[in-house]
Amino acid sequence: MRPVYATGKLFTSKEYPKMEVRLIQATTYPLQTIAFSYLECIEDRHLTSIDDISEKEAKKITDWVLKGGHTPSLEAIHLTFNIRGISRVLSHQLVRHRIGVSIDQRTQRANAEEYCGKFYHNNHFILPKSVKLFNVGNQVQCRDFETAMKIIEHLYNNMVNAGVPQDEARYILPQMCETSMNFKVIYKAFQHIASVRLCHLMQGEMVECVRLMYEALADWCPELAEYCKPTCCVTGICNRNENNPTVEFPLGVCEFTKSGQVRPRSADTTFNLTKYSKDNAGK
Repeated sequence: MRPVYATGKLFTSKEYPKMEVRLIQATTYPLQTIAFSYLECIEDRHLTSIDDISEKEAKKITDWVLKGGHTPSLEAIHLTFNIRGISRVLSHQLVRHRIGVSIDQRTQRANAEEYCGKFYHNNHFILPKSVKLFNVGNQVQCRDFETAMKIIEHLYNNMVNAGVPQDEARYILPQMCETSMNFKVIYKAFQHIASVRLCHLMQGEMVECVRLMYEALADWCPELAEYCKPTCCVTGICNRNENNPTVEFPLGVCEFTKSGQVRPRSADTTFNLTKYSKDNAGK
């Protein structure tokens, strides 16, 4: 039996050129591992090794499990992604996934000089596409933006030089500051992450990061990647488009509804979470 190792292959993004994703560690023999769990729990086969399971049988059982049969078997698959060149806006969202997940994130304290004290001058920050376009089209605002970043960097260094602990001086740093992490997740949990974070109407950097994680998974084990889809592609109904509705994508409409892959939701059953933040702005 040939083992299937995570290759550590690099996946990058055009939209976010600093972003790098690698699958650096994963369960060896993933399909056989899923099948072994099923045969032990359901058929009581009393196997002593995954070598007793043929690739053909493993694929057949895994396909059944992925379609909804004895899904606890999916918890036996562990994935570790190395993710670099992302913002702390993104990392704050990833850490909201807590079940079946373990995260090692680069500390700002030990890297304070490079990533905090020089975050602007050393270009250790992340800008989404919309902000880049905003800066290009608005030269005055662009200068204001650069001035603000320089002031924040200057204030941070002044506080540290005045004796403020680095852990407390960094309270002033923007969420755009660059970070990296090792993201360890069981496959069943990654299915959920993909279901809610691959919607193209979610935050762009997050969508791109999970898309690269999906590509790394597909390169390693395409059978498992096939079942990592946005919720709407599973249920057949668009349900994540409450995020920043636009003229192009109003409530109840997304790329998948336009292409006819899923049905749109009616306006009266579509939650608009963004409404509340906008209504209360400045209050």
